[in-house]
Amino acid sequence: MKENKIYIKIIISIFIFALIAVIISFYISNKEQIKKIKNEDYVYEEEYPIINIDSGLADEINIAIKDLYESTKNDETSYINSQIFKNNNLYSLVIKNDNYSYEEETFLTSYIIYNVDIKDGQIIEKEDLLNKYGFTKDDVIASALNLLQKYYEEEASQGYVEANECDITCYISFVRGIDDIYENVKLFVENEKLKGYITFSTNSLLSDQDYFSENNNIYEFDIIHKN
Repeated sequence: MKENKIYIKIIISIFIFALIAVIISFYISNKEQIKKIKNEDYVYEEEYPIINIDSGLADEINIAIKDLYESTKNDETSYINSQIFKNNNLYSLVIKNDNYSYEEETFLTSYIIYNVDIKDGQIIEKEDLLNKYGFTKDDVIASALNLLQKYYEEEASQGYVEANECDITCYISFVRGIDDIYENVKLFVENEKLKGYITFSTNSLLSDQDYFSENNNIYEFDIIHKN
């Protein structure tokens, strides 16, 4: 009788392990089916980044990315590079484009970001990405404000900004040229952590270019919950 119970337990254990193996195999197979080129990663890079998802939207994005790279290939005033951040079920493709402005005598930076859900091949929109990581629009604005407040205080302490003449609102809108903080933020994910870029003019009437030239990743910040 005791041997029968042991035998039954072994059979049940084998069945459970087999079921788990089937589920994992199905999950992997299902994920592979969303790829356009099966032996490549979900996002990879050749002459330019490619989103390897079998969908019309991905095709349109890839054409736009190729056109962007082609347009800057022989342009000495434009520099472009990309990074691919690989997370568990989400890849973030970050394209940074620096264009020299003769009018402002400095490079103007812009970011193009695509967040790809590798479970279903969808391109995740900004609001959906916030929901996925448990943040809100107000969290994004507060996080970006923390970065801008830091720059404002440091520039005021170094004499670039007269705090009694230009407050933080003046600094953001007039000095840095930001009209809408939230709309100016681009989101991405690195090491399962939600982050953002907010771009702004680094050349102003304050002649504070040297302040920003000494800082790396000046546009990047972590998304945190608003207090």
